[in-house]
Amino acid sequence: MMKILVDLIVFFGLANDDVVQPDEAVRQLEGIAAALQKLTDIEKRQFVKFVQQVAKKEAMEGKDPERVEFLRQLPASLGIEI
Repeated sequence: MMKILVDLIVFFGLANDDVVQPDEAVRQLEGIAAALQKLTDIEKRQFVKFVQQVAKKEAMEGKDPERVEFLRQLPASLGIEI
């Protein structure tokens, strides 16, 4: 489930204006961030750790650098850095 959520966040965060209307992308990201901020501290730590692992794995696999950097900054961007 976390992988699906992370992929969805990345989609809204990196989609160009031809794919997703910018205001709608921001609205969706804000809603996701609000939900994640309601997690317990343990759940937040688990999510942050998962995102960090995904970023590291994708960097090692040579994935899109923009995506990797987005993932690295994701917890702070969502306001759930522990």
